[in-house]
Amino acid sequence: KLNKFKKYKTVVVIGMGGLQSEGVEDFAKAFFNPEITEFSKTQEYMVEGCLSFPGLFVKVKRPTEITFTYEDEDGTKFYDHLSGITARIVQHEIDHLDGITFDTKANRIHLQKAKKDRKLSGRYKKRIALDSVLEL
Repeated sequence: KLNKFKKYKTVVVIGMGGLQSEGVEDFAKAFFNPEITEFSKTQEYMVEGCLSFPGLFVKVKRPTEITFTYEDEDGTKFYDHLSGITARIVQHEIDHLDGITFDTKANRIHLQKAKKDRKLSGRYKKRIALDSVLEL
C-alpha cells in the first residue's frame, strides 16, 4: 500500500487538531503535490503563528483568495478555490514546502514587534510561575 505514495513529491495535511474557533469548521484534509495557480489581488494582514516558531505571532499580508491544484491519494487531480482563513493556512503550508517561513513574509516592523512581544510574554510567564511558587 505504501508504494502508491511514491509518486507524490509533496503533501500538505491540514486539520484543526481539536482546536475550536468561532466561525471555523473542523476539517482534516491531505493535499498531494499542491500548487497555487492564482492569487487574488486583494490582500490583508492577519496575525499568524507557526509551530516552527513557538510563541511568535506576527502580522503577515497575504492574498485573501487562491486557486490551486492538488491530487488526492489516488492521484485524481483537483482544482479548488479557497478564501479566508483556509486560503491563508494553505498558503502558509505550501510556503513551508518551498522553504519559506512566515517570518520572512512579515514586514520588518511587525516582525520586530512580534519578537519583542514574545520576549515580554516569556518574562511575564516566568514571573507568574515564580509568584505561584513563592505563594506556596
